[in-house]
Amino acid sequence: MNVQVPFVFEAEVIHTGCRKARTEIIADIAHIDIPELAELKLAASVEDVDCYFDGETFYKPVDPVPSETGVAVACGFEEWSSKIANNLSNDTPVSKHLLARYREAIRQFDSQWTPAKIDAEKPFREYLSDNRQQEMELVREALADYAIYAGRVVRKTDEPVYVINTFGMGRNHGGTGLFIESSSMATLACNRESIFNLSQLDKAIKRAESIAINRGDDKSVPMSPHSKVSLYLPEAFRFDPFSRDELEKGDISLADYLSHNGEITHKAALLIEHMAANLAHRVKHSEIEGQVAWLQDQFVDPQTIMKAFAGD
Repeated sequence: MNVQVPFVFEAEVIHTGCRKARTEIIADIAHIDIPELAELKLAASVEDVDCYFDGETFYKPVDPVPSETGVAVACGFEEWSSKIANNLSNDTPVSKHLLARYREAIRQFDSQWTPAKIDAEKPFREYLSDNRQQEMELVREALADYAIYAGRVVRKTDEPVYVINTFGMGRNHGGTGLFIESSSMATLACNRESIFNLSQLDKAIKRAESIAINRGDDKSVPMSPHSKVSLYLPEAFRFDPFSRDELEKGDISLADYLSHNGEITHKAALLIEHMAANLAHRVKHSEIEGQVAWLQDQFVDPQTIMKAFAGD
């Protein structure tokens, strides 16, 4: 489906009868295609807001409103696209993405120069350059995560996870709780040992209660999530804070990856991490055979390293 998005860009021009170039704001309409999804599966509902899954990516409803059943549903495409087409407020995905200096120009869209008006009135002696393409890319980027399913608007989102948070000094001064957070926010703000995917509720509760008891937060036990969660597709929730993906993104260390995947002891993992740092300096440009040979000289079984990085 196509969305019409008003936007503005800057052009360097020389007006008729003038000698010097100056910058003008030009208003235009971008036509952006929003993909339609053939199938989405309801994976979970968190606080009566549905979370969908297409086999690879999670989606959440945009501008959800309560339905007759009480569960919030996404706004309709017509309503959403109309709001973007009128783009005079700061609460659309495009207006939030545009540079601040353009927002007033957007509000005065109808009074700006447009390509059609320029073509008809020919006010410029020379049209030197513009940043239209760059601004078009910003518009596309602002809408890149949106899609249409069954006539309603959804947006890509991170996988929701359980996180354990503690408050205060312990001994019931504050407490311990189990909350829902996006995986990206959880890994930034929380200890990875306290992050569990939605299919691991029992493990999350066990860990949370253990932390609460150790802190003396006995009033926080028995533990239950602070958010209402209904799980419909447990197999969709696979986030692992110590996975190979997290290692390859550089978000966890080699030692963390190895020690949490049962491939090597924590002590040995620390040793390998230290040696890997030395390896990066000493044999940075060497072939893999040379790197393995160097590791063998350091009394490390090369199969251990090869297995870890091969993901076996």
